[in-house]
Amino acid sequence: MFNEIALGSAFASLLCWSVWVFRRQQRIIREVQREKVKIQVEERRVFDFLHNLGEALTHETRPGDLHGSIVEGALRILEGQGGALYLVDKTGLQLRPAFISAHCPPYIDLPPGGTGSMHSQLKLTAVKVSDGLLGTVFAAKDALFIEGDDSRLPGVGARAWLR
Repeated sequence: MFNEIALGSAFASLLCWSVWVFRRQQRIIREVQREKVKIQVEERRVFDFLHNLGEALTHETRPGDLHGSIVEGALRILEGQGGALYLVDKTGLQLRPAFISAHCPPYIDLPPGGTGSMHSQLKLTAVKVSDGLLGTVFAAKDALFIEGDDSRLPGVGARAWLR
């Protein structure tokens, strides 16, 4: 009698453990499948960006359009809201805006009392390669992820611009 109870208890324990392992394996499989889908979506965005960039290069495209394609493509890949592309001028002393997206926060301090919209001022303002946030990124030669409430963004105007 005792052997039958011990055998039944062992069998029930083995059955419970098997169900637990099966459910755990299923959960892991679902998580891996979700990660796979996320990676595939990201790969697709990168492929589309590179394809569009290749198309732009094979056709006669103005540099401004190409710069816009680069920024807009990077925003799609990174799921960003705004971005800019600054290029070094011929002297190597200034960064000039090549393209600034519509919802890009100002990465530079703008002079007070400027005329026109903030976006227009950003498009017209060059930055010394050693100044501010852009100069820091340029000197580091590395990407920088900035959120809207980042303290490195210049002034209150940057936060108001994001709203």
